[in-house]
Amino acid sequence: PTPPADLGWGRWLGMQPRVLELPGSRHFTMLRPPTLSAVAERLTELLQALEVNAA
Repeated sequence: PTPPADLGWGRWLGMQPRVLELPGSRHFTMLRPPTLSAVAERLTELLQALEVNAA
């Protein structure tokens, strides 16, 4: 599974409440604008998921 094609990066980073599905079947919910550490954590998860898919 991949994020919806119309999902903007700003929205993906938590601009509005949304349940997201990342490659590798990772799910998480963002209910408020994230802290910088939360953004970094999500980007790390995305990179890890991409590495798994590329392997």
